Amino acid sequence: MQSVAREKDAELVLTRDQADLARQVSRAVDEGVTRLVVGGDDGTLQVAGRGVAGSACSLGIVPLGRGNDFAGALGINPHPAEALAAALEPAVRKIDLGTVNGIPFNCVAGVGFDGDVSAWPGTRSGW
Repeated sequence: MQSVAREKDAELVLTRDQADLARQVSRAVDEGVTRLVVGGDDGTLQVAGRGVAGSACSLGIVPLGRGNDFAGALGINPHPAEALAAALEPAVRKIDLGTVNGIPFNCVAGVGFDGDVSAWPGTRSGW
């Protein structure tokens, strides 16, 4: 990834956690970055998508998770090298975002039973 970043005169930034990712996305948007390429799982892409929502910064996606539901729904190649190459192409596609309580989301929303399961202690969302 670092060699591809150098070739494209891009900055490669590694993040430690979702809070750090949110700060880095905010910094990129504030600095006027026009394309931010993020590698990660659906949760990572949720944080990044929320950060670029409504800005002039587009989000390139490199799926690196287990499910990769968001990338799959968009038809993004599941192989990281091919996804990165596509994310660096000039074409940009606009998508709709949902909002719940004013917070945008870009993948899946669940209510009722789904929400209860997500909040259950020991699940990924309920840690």
